[in-house]
Amino acid sequence: MSLKHTNSQGTPIEDTKTALPTYLSYLATLTKSNDTYLQDVVVQSYVSLLRSSYARTTFWSTGDEGLRPLINILETAAGGSGNGSNYGNVSNLGNPIQGGVSLQLLYHVLLVTWELTFEEAIAEEIHP
Repeated sequence: MSLKHTNSQGTPIEDTKTALPTYLSYLATLTKSNDTYLQDVVVQSYVSLLRSSYARTTFWSTGDEGLRPLINILETAAGGSGNGSNYGNVSNLGNPIQGGVSLQLLYHVLLVTWELTFEEAIAEEIHP
């Protein structure tokens, strides 16, 4: 799905118009898991999916459903108000940083954020 969800003109393939939002919604539920390994796999999936403009705008349109779990991870890593209980026991995912979030997971969350900024409208909303 990450490689071919638009045709040669850049418009979404018809099946993608229904499959991608459903898949992103499913991934968002997995991101809320207490399993940091699962969270990292999901965020890596986002990294692969967000290579196209259509996927980035579709992800952004999910609003809090897709973004809130990623924001929680960032807040936890920063020692803020994220749901830190998800990150109490991290092992073999790299060295945990503040809040127990692994550097690998943090990197992938920041990579997703960076990919979203490829869309001018999204970048303006992220940084008004």
